[in-house]
Amino acid sequence: MPSRKKRQSLAEAPYRPHHNSTSLPTSRRSSRRSTLLIPKSPSNDMDEGDVNESPRDFDKTITTLKSAAESVTVRVWQETADEQARAIQAMRSAIDIKDSRIQKMNRKIGRRDKTIGKLMRRLDRTKIALSKATWPKFEATMGMGMEDDERMSMLRSKTPASANGLCTECGENCSRLVKENQQLRDRLYEVDGLCIRLRNECSKLDIKTRGLERN
Repeated sequence: MPSRKKRQSLAEAPYRPHHNSTSLPTSRRSSRRSTLLIPKSPSNDMDEGDVNESPRDFDKTITTLKSAAESVTVRVWQETADEQARAIQAMRSAIDIKDSRIQKMNRKIGRRDKTIGKLMRRLDRTKIALSKATWPKFEATMGMGMEDDERMSMLRSKTPASANGLCTECGENCSRLVKENQQLRDRLYEVDGLCIRLRNECSKLDIKTRGLERN
């Protein structure tokens, strides 16, 4: 009898499950309610009109990507063109610097050429003056058939016979000859100085010319 009462009390008691009722539905009504509360996915919301419009959206996306790629390509080309323009400008500036240096060297060479021309004209005048000078008879006879260099070396080696102009060999007064000889010596020294200057200028010009040829 007590067991019967116990079974009856258990049957009349409400059902209390141990698990959560929200996670596991217990009746058909609750399962239907939970099914209706599930949110729909975008694929389920898409109707036939959305399906027909999807290629247009794809074309728009492709067009957008193409325009972005073209803009990036154009930007890269612009940057490359700017770099090339800067490189060309640097090359032009370097060429202008070299041209200015060459012009300076040409002006220097022109000035040196003028200096050499002046020295050559002075040397020619000196040679003409030496050729027009009065040579003694024995020096003229000794100098026949001789080169100018030999004659100049002879004149440089000669010294006056004595302080008063008397010749040590014949005893005659040769003061006029001594004076002319001294004048010729002075002219020869001047010619020697001009020749030295000409050699120096020519050597400098040779060095400059070689440097220009190397450049």
